[in-house]
Amino acid sequence: MSAMMKALQWEAKTEKLSLVEVAMPTVTDPFDVVVRVEFVGVCGSDLLVLRKIHPAAEKVILGHEFAGTVHDVGPMVSSLQPGDRVCVNPNGNCNGCRFCIRGQPHFCTTGKSAKNVRDLGMFWDGAMAEYCKVPADQVFRLPDDMSTRQAVLCEPYSCVVHGYDRLGPLLPESRILILGAGIIGILFAALFQHRGFCDVTVSEPSEVRRRTVASIGKGCKGVTPAELKDLCTKNDFGFDVIVDTSGVPVAIQQAIPWLRHGGRLLIFGCCPADKQLSFNPHDAWMKEITIITSRINPFCFPKAIALVNNMAADYLGFEQLGIKVFSMHDYQEAIALLKSGEITKAILQPSGMGECNNV
Repeated sequence: MSAMMKALQWEAKTEKLSLVEVAMPTVTDPFDVVVRVEFVGVCGSDLLVLRKIHPAAEKVILGHEFAGTVHDVGPMVSSLQPGDRVCVNPNGNCNGCRFCIRGQPHFCTTGKSAKNVRDLGMFWDGAMAEYCKVPADQVFRLPDDMSTRQAVLCEPYSCVVHGYDRLGPLLPESRILILGAGIIGILFAALFQHRGFCDVTVSEPSEVRRRTVASIGKGCKGVTPAELKDLCTKNDFGFDVIVDTSGVPVAIQQAIPWLRHGGRLLIFGCCPADKQLSFNPHDAWMKEITIITSRINPFCFPKAIALVNNMAADYLGFEQLGIKVFSMHDYQEAIALLKSGEITKAILQPSGMGECNNV
């Protein structure tokens, strides 16, 4: 009889996320790695799955931001061994389609773009479970001085790093606006601060999250959307860089005219697929603005691991960032607090499971 484990499973038919008991994954492919999950983050895209906005399998264990310890490996895996502390890139690709060959694995026709089984936590069982099975080429060993608790931030930071790189070189005196102070907005603000930018404004309705922004460092300030709108009447108002992490089209559209000449807009948040944006192309031409988008994290995991390790002491304390850790048994409370804006991030620990619940 197969060993069993607890997991949070989404079922689209019933529109429920349930704490269930399922068979523990085992090595079935020579390149498999089974990871004992220690920490797993609740991502904004997980919340979109619960609202049936983000695509996912009809029945799947959620969770794609995680770190843990290698439990077992397939016979062809030579780079990892049981006991290694690791984090995981949830985005797989085929390495054979024209996009992969051209160095664009995030557009892979059989990977994430095509809802392939290697899209961990969306179309393949993810890490909101005691154990998770992944291909070895998506697993990264942690530095000796990085905790698995801290390493749960590597996946979101890998996406942030890709967006940051897409912006290109920025002048040190750049005035920066971030729309939204969820965890991604907070991580962008911390990265800008780490890189020496000292004029960073974050627009966020939640007072708790605005206080979190203020704790990042000198030059980071949180304002309400109403306060930001009032500021646009002031002389010298405008931003060299605007980063949208909210995924709210109305907020993006309102912000486009706030770009200075030569300004850059990064659309990072996941906007609803049925929504549209409009802007004045003449104004965009006159100001020579650049609109950039950013999708997942091609080749960014090693950079993210190094960045999290370097930034941890000064910028990435969980209390400082408004992150709270919960037993996976308390997932309902975690999701409720995340939705309310009282915390920026919920991290689940799959150990210490109790009775099963539904939400």
